[in-house]
Amino acid sequence: MIILLTEYFNKYFDFQTRTNRRDYWVTFLLIFLLGILFGIINAFYSPETGLIQNVWSLVTIIPSLALGSRRLHDTNRSGFWQLLWLIPIFGWVVIIYFLSRPSVD
Repeated sequence: MIILLTEYFNKYFDFQTRTNRRDYWVTFLLIFLLGILFGIINAFYSPETGLIQNVWSLVTIIPSLALGSRRLHDTNRSGFWQLLWLIPIFGWVVIIYFLSRPSVD
């Protein structure tokens, strides 16, 4: 898991290569759970500002987009398909389906 997080941050601007399904979902889950943890910490120490949660979001936005692009490339799709996240419900279902597809050689 530490290796996946290290790779996540080392490939901060890598929108070109590929990420397999397992690595994507494990990394996604780790980032999500860390976000929840920071949200809980934030609620106790700076609930008015949301500083900790905001910093975490800023730190992870670009590598998360890169991770999603790499995963979509692994299914032979463009990283621009991530724009589906902006369409409530239908877009979410479609992008989760794409991200869950097996790798294509």
